[in-house]
Amino acid sequence: MQNDISRLSASILAHKQSIPYYGIFARILGMPNEGELLKACGSLNIISYQVVKVGTEVSSKIIDEMKTVSKNLNITTEYGG
Repeated sequence: MQNDISRLSASILAHKQSIPYYGIFARILGMPNEGELLKACGSLNIISYQVVKVGTEVSSKIIDEMKTVSKNLNITTEYGG
């Protein structure tokens, strides 16, 4: 799981790099800007390091970082009621 999350973060940034004029398209299409992508990918990297640890503090950190990912990528990261 740790490797998959790290690869996801790298993949997001690599795909952004492959889009010429990403900043312009992001504004037009309502996609996350470059700063938001970097924050979300940073959070994914933190999560990837935390998933191998155990404890309530770790769970809380993962939840906080998932909220950052959700906010910055404008996606749902929780499916509870």
